[in-house]
Amino acid sequence: MRTSLLLLALVGCPSPQKDDDSVAPAACDPTAPQPDAPAIRQGAPQAGVAEAVLQLPVGTPLSGYTGRCDCFGGDGDVDARDSVYAEKFASSAGIQTAPVLKAFWLSNGDQDFVILKVALIYPFDGLVKEVEARLSEATGRNLKGKVVLTTNHSHSSYGDFSNTPTYFLGSDKFNLEVYERFVEQTTEVALAAWTDLQPVKLGVGFARDWDPQDRVYRDRRGDNDGTQFFDDIPVGGHKTPYLSMIRIDTLDDAPVGVLFDFGIHGTSLDGDNAMVSTDAPGLLDTVFEERFGAGVVVAHIQGAGGDISPAGSDQGYANLETVGEYADDALWELYSGIPTSADPIWLEGAGRSVSQLRDDIRVTRGGTTDMYYVPYDEDLVPDNIVYDENGDIIPAIDEFNVPYGAAFCGEDPAYLPGFAPSEAFPYVNCVELSKMVGIIGAFFDLTAEQIALPLPEATKATLAALRFGPVPILDEDGSTTTDDVFMGFFVGEPTTYFEEQFKRRAAAELGYEHAILVGYSQDEEGYLLLPEDWLLGGYEASINQWGPLQAEHLMERLFVMADEVLSTPEVAEDSDPCGVYHIPTYLEWELPTAAPDVTPEAGTRLDVATEYIYSPLYSLDELEAGALPNLTLPAELPRVQGVAELAWLGGDAGVDWPLVTLQRMEGGSWVDATTATGRVITGGPDILVTHTPDPLLPTADVQQHTWYAAWQAVGHVDDRAGLPLGTYRLHVEGQHYVGSETTWPWSTASYTVDSEPFELVAGSLTLTAGGAGLTASIDAPARGYRLVDLAGHSQGQNPLPEHLATVTREYEDGRSEVEEQVGVASGRTTSLAVDLAEVGLVRVRVADLHGNEGVLDVASLR
Repeated sequence: MRTSLLLLALVGCPSPQKDDDSVAPAACDPTAPQPDAPAIRQGAPQAGVAEAVLQLPVGTPLSGYTGRCDCFGGDGDVDARDSVYAEKFASSAGIQTAPVLKAFWLSNGDQDFVILKVALIYPFDGLVKEVEARLSEATGRNLKGKVVLTTNHSHSSYGDFSNTPTYFLGSDKFNLEVYERFVEQTTEVALAAWTDLQPVKLGVGFARDWDPQDRVYRDRRGDNDGTQFFDDIPVGGHKTPYLSMIRIDTLDDAPVGVLFDFGIHGTSLDGDNAMVSTDAPGLLDTVFEERFGAGVVVAHIQGAGGDISPAGSDQGYANLETVGEYADDALWELYSGIPTSADPIWLEGAGRSVSQLRDDIRVTRGGTTDMYYVPYDEDLVPDNIVYDENGDIIPAIDEFNVPYGAAFCGEDPAYLPGFAPSEAFPYVNCVELSKMVGIIGAFFDLTAEQIALPLPEATKATLAALRFGPVPILDEDGSTTTDDVFMGFFVGEPTTYFEEQFKRRAAAELGYEHAILVGYSQDEEGYLLLPEDWLLGGYEASINQWGPLQAEHLMERLFVMADEVLSTPEVAEDSDPCGVYHIPTYLEWELPTAAPDVTPEAGTRLDVATEYIYSPLYSLDELEAGALPNLTLPAELPRVQGVAELAWLGGDAGVDWPLVTLQRMEGGSWVDATTATGRVITGGPDILVTHTPDPLLPTADVQQHTWYAAWQAVGHVDDRAGLPLGTYRLHVEGQHYVGSETTWPWSTASYTVDSEPFELVAGSLTLTAGGAGLTASIDAPARGYRLVDLAGHSQGQNPLPEHLATVTREYEDGRSEVEEQVGVASGRTTSLAVDLAEVGLVRVRVADLHGNEGVLDVASLR
């Protein structure tokens, strides 16, 4: 998350200190044996999976880029609109790819563990606790510490569901309605997975150095390139090399679900994007799931993505698709090699919210060191000596002398000079949290109670761990074995060397040779770096609150929990026997009372755009100049080049989340168009949807609500230039407000809208004379937003699919000759061998393997 130098203009004062509730009763020892702990047993593996789109209102702010805050310029404001769901951040304006809630309920008939994944910036431990409680009540299962919510870290997905003032700078002020909607939908999809439980086969696979050309992801942290952290890893740029995968099959070897793990940031789209998007990590799921039939749940979960950027090619939304395409073959290769088994397994999970108060933080590395912060003393003058004569960190650290934490330590120059705890780098750039709370409070109109120190989120961090097995494993070297698997779920954003340390220490100290790190889980604590890495400074070191020891301290607390709770497989020990590892207590908020507009005209199609309508296909300059979407659908729409646009009057965004589906005429009836594996083509990346209120503001006025959809005639994943020809339309199902409630939930009625039918026809190939013959391409339109070909461009030339062509030569005497050719790549085109100087040749026709065709008039060239 990025901040602004506007911080220099504001300085806050410390707020009243709150009592810490994390002190254990003196009579209780959380490490003592638990003689009353119930026995657990091995059992045959079971799994249930489910998924559903997370539907939060358009207008909810996007998170991850602090520049979207009005206090820093409001990056992402596409117009003057406001939203009741956005406080200080730019309002979202539509949906490119909707976040999908994915649930994996694992069981062995005795113990349960639930992994929930969604495409958001980060989770919130208060929300996880609420979902855990609701699931326990609904199922009668004890799920304490056994529910994980992990995110893909999209910087273009919903915000303001987290009640943590520190991170309001990244996702806007907390909104209780958004939170409650999120909790309700998450609980529903988890219960659907519970209902789906069935006996399964499990297997796990590991790969290393699987993206050697940096086509999928790349190292972004150059600050540590000159430091050697491990003897067997050379100095220089280094990205996390690990790919892990859990394969879940039925007893008949049919796929049920797939979880795959590696680190990649969700930052392909910039802060000026106003469309809800899963970003590049989300398109990993979209592309890879097309290897499987509908109903198979596929989820990427984040590894060490903190210092990793997405790569890909092309531009805009098409770039997101390229990341998924570049990863697809490697993912399938790993998946295909994983053996599975239905043999009985142990399965046990645990969770704790551990203290991360300054004087509780310590790093021992299994007894090889003892790094800690010298106890806080307001009169302490640090020695400003960070390293000893051997270049090692001096373990008694006195430079981080701050009572409530500090941030921005890695940024140079400092955001707020004069408020650092030390003159040594990078401490000299720190800004004490006690100096920042007034700034946060002023930005977001918070009360003194809401910013009282210590802030709840700064006192504890929520961790989770899972051990399951023995299961068959495909190892990095291609060999197979049978072993237990250990998963560590970390708050915040693990980095490359943090993951390396985790894997090595899990093996050395806990005996787990097969460990999987999952980041962005349960809550957000900023970037997780090893102390040696944090002290090098840079952007990553600036986004945490508790200095160089915080991250590895949390790693060690997770190892302690695993040793105390998971190391005795026959007993289900309580992970919090003394009641000291609970999450912090957050302040309560009220539900907003802004009711949606009543819109009886909902369901009215607009055939002509007579007023302003926002569309991401038009630049802001075009929109400001009065450009309007073309709502007149042609009778024929060509593949690739054609874009269908539709607008209608719908419901208030507080209740309406229009589902726009591509439909096809079959046997005289309209049916939903599907992908090759049977998934209905609805929403992104195929169909873009936006919302435009009129007037744009204020939201207190009665507004008319115009919705807009655009669909480019490109296949979902397979055969992008080869959609089946036929008659199509866009079909809309929406909701509008019909109640009188003053707070959510709102009463609604449904409506439908249909576009005019149109005939999908073959696209046109562009043929150009040149070289030893001619070049052929299928050219995307100027407003194209879909990936057409990895070797092409979403708004320019694209080679013929597989470079296959049917070439027909026509002569002046009426003869014609047909030849099948495999062309040669030539930039973004396909080069074909045709002698254009041949006597009597007057015309050349070229068709690609889908029947898209172009004609070159040879006679006119002479």
